[in-house]
Amino acid sequence: MYSELISIITPVYNAAQYLPAMLESVKSQTWQCYEHLIIDDCSTDGSIEVIDSYAREDSRIRLFVQDRNGGPARARNRGIIESEGCFIAFLDADDLWMAEKLKTQLHALQNHPDIGLVGTNQVVVNADGRPIQSREKKFKQCWGEVDLPQYVLDRISLATSSVLLRKECLDACGMFNEVYVPCEDYELWLRIIQKFQVGVLQEKLIAYRVHAENISKNKIAVRTAKLKIFENEVLPKLDMFGNRRCEFQEKMQKSYLSLGKLLVKQGRKKEAEIYFEKSLHGEYRDFLIGFKALYWKLINKHFF
Repeated sequence: MYSELISIITPVYNAAQYLPAMLESVKSQTWQCYEHLIIDDCSTDGSIEVIDSYAREDSRIRLFVQDRNGGPARARNRGIIESEGCFIAFLDADDLWMAEKLKTQLHALQNHPDIGLVGTNQVVVNADGRPIQSREKKFKQCWGEVDLPQYVLDRISLATSSVLLRKECLDACGMFNEVYVPCEDYELWLRIIQKFQVGVLQEKLIAYRVHAENISKNKIAVRTAKLKIFENEVLPKLDMFGNRRCEFQEKMQKSYLSLGKLLVKQGRKKEAEIYFEKSLHGEYRDFLIGFKALYWKLINKHFF
């Protein structure tokens, strides 16, 4: 491994229309000591041809083609395995980087050896690359040790395309867990914050693109995966929440109710029933949330 080499990992599935802009944003980086590992997940839209055209001009681009479609978590893990750098950056095929992104983050890591992972603020853009002002949000300040309650309850934002981390974080914590798709990134950062200090730079150094094909658009899949993470990875560590224990349990109760309502509206009555029951019978029960869960349970049973 070269000590200042950054391995950029990009999973691709039918993203041909966005690839040129993404690849140009990497090419324009002021930090040029990188390799770009692109993992095609069985695209059928000409994505490979676009990547090949850039790879012929730039030997730093390394294309890997998956033998079957396995989703972005599996593709990113392939990239991690194939990477040669001491630093890893993730960039989704439809997102963009500002020119100073890698250099700014690398210097932050070099100047703060205790920090294992650095994210950045972001601009939200539409399919055409135009900013969406209504989607802008203020990022939480974050630098140093982040405990489990802070990460889960204070909504510290670590957008995947913004992250640069030391490879030793992955050596110590493992790679993306495909069980938690499409929230596998959230769960990996959860593991990392328990072993390494992290930071979020306030500079807007990435453009996160919102469009109809975004995997995170599936609200039911996202909320189901997030609750699975809470149940499997957070609840067993509930004692770590101290005086914020009830705050987390209330969050789970609300999340069960919210997911149940989404499932009802899609006609998935049996699944909705499961989450209304969980909202009603958890260890912590807020009366008002419980009343709403009971109301929706009755609505689901008698009117849908």
